[in-house]
Amino acid sequence: MKSLLVLLVAPLLASHAHAASPAPLRPSGADRLDELIAGSRSISDFSARYTLVFELNPGVEAKRPPDATIRIDLGAGRSVRVERTSGDEVQLMWCDETTMAMQIRSPSGERAGRLEVAGFNAESRRLRAQLRESFATSATKDAAGPREGPFASVSWSFDERSRRANFDVTAGSTGASESPLGWLETLHNKGAELVSDGERLRFETDRGHFRGALRAADGVLETLVGESPNGRFTLTLTEFSREPAAPELFEVPALSVTGSRDISSELRRSVLYGLHQRLRLRAFLAVGLCSSLDGDVERRAEAWLASFHEFVIQSSLSPWFELLDKQRATVVERLKAYAASGRTREQVEQQRQRELDSLAKGLGELEKTFAGVLELPDALNAPAHSEAFNALEKRSFAAVFDRSVRRKVLAQFEAATKLE
Repeated sequence: MKSLLVLLVAPLLASHAHAASPAPLRPSGADRLDELIAGSRSISDFSARYTLVFELNPGVEAKRPPDATIRIDLGAGRSVRVERTSGDEVQLMWCDETTMAMQIRSPSGERAGRLEVAGFNAESRRLRAQLRESFATSATKDAAGPREGPFASVSWSFDERSRRANFDVTAGSTGASESPLGWLETLHNKGAELVSDGERLRFETDRGHFRGALRAADGVLETLVGESPNGRFTLTLTEFSREPAAPELFEVPALSVTGSRDISSELRRSVLYGLHQRLRLRAFLAVGLCSSLDGDVERRAEAWLASFHEFVIQSSLSPWFELLDKQRATVVERLKAYAASGRTREQVEQQRQRELDSLAKGLGELEKTFAGVLELPDALNAPAHSEAFNALEKRSFAAVFDRSVRRKVLAQFEAATKLE
């Protein structure tokens, strides 16, 4: 599940031609983005305000999304807050070292959710350390160790299938970022080239569907334009400050307000999706810096993937596993009632096998829900060995799911449903 704060340009029409991109300017140097990322890691406080304006191309009859304002605040390097106002709806996210919270207010009602993220962050740090150790010769940006503290996740991508230009801004949890300025990490993952233009550094990504500019002095995002066959959106910086914001701004609210709907489950899925995808991106980039993906490199990649997929499965299915005991007890009681109704042992065994077959089919469907997690990440700029590593991770996930879920659950139900 993708972030709850995703902002989409209106549905795109394949029949509309994409406008030609300006001719690329001369790159400013491969190390400029790395320098900006390194410099930003020391930022402990900032407040950034943006406007988001949508335009439709002439003749397009799709509904125009409402314009929005976005505010991003980082406090003492330990807390981040993201606020988006779009029409009559306000979306708020908070994150500190242990807790993520979200609140959505609109005329139709209020929704709120809360998630403890300390355990996820600890596992993320472990996996990042394992990745650095496994690919020490791959000079990743993480060489100095993981950046601690929450961050503002700012990302964008163009979906070729739906013909949509997607933009996403959220609060990100600890242990999975290179910079508190999330757009710099997105540019790095896309392999963007920065082009010097006076006091700005300009860039294009996603085959020209997105273009924008950073302040050359500090890497602050000034503009981002996303184009689609239906139209475009323009994100524009209106205010930026390095002064500390009021501490009360970062106070995470209670789980919910009386009468609001609890969206903690949705928040959990959204947070885990982002965390899993960032870890995957790091693995793709690290492997892409290796000369080949075979022999010892492949064995190290397989070992990391096995550990990573164990985390993906356990963290994603933890609520589901908690329901298994009740489900198993329900099946056992159903079989006992069936046997007590005068059925023969053979009939009871046939019913038991039907229950197990149904469970096996359900587990197969459950595995398919992870298909999206195993697609080539949209943010990648096709590093070396991407397709081979993607095939390797699909095999790894299938093996881990079979071992940690399918066989384990079937064995538990097999033993529990033997009534003699």
